[in-house]
Amino acid sequence: MDLQIKPPEINIRLPGWITPLLEQTPEVFAGMEERMRFVIQLSRQNVANKTGGPFAAAVFEKTGRLVAPGVNLVVSSNLSVLHAEIVAIALAQKALMRYDIREGG
Repeated sequence: MDLQIKPPEINIRLPGWITPLLEQTPEVFAGMEERMRFVIQLSRQNVANKTGGPFAAAVFEKTGRLVAPGVNLVVSSNLSVLHAEIVAIALAQKALMRYDIREGG
């Protein structure tokens, strides 16, 4: 019997409830307070939807434009590294198509 061993893969996928939330979210947040309200809303929704703990993060440009949201996916993915801030940074890197997410990176 010839068994083929597949190497494991890691896929980061945000919960489905985030898409409708993003559709109702402004493209640019006016200030730090609005950005923090958004992140708090993400954390509350993560708990309410039973997709993770009360942890969220987001990456924004200096202009206030949202680059990527992140929520804690540790339990739902069985991956201890998928804390909200890591998820947000990884998704921002994908969105910007570069590992250096600094402005002008």
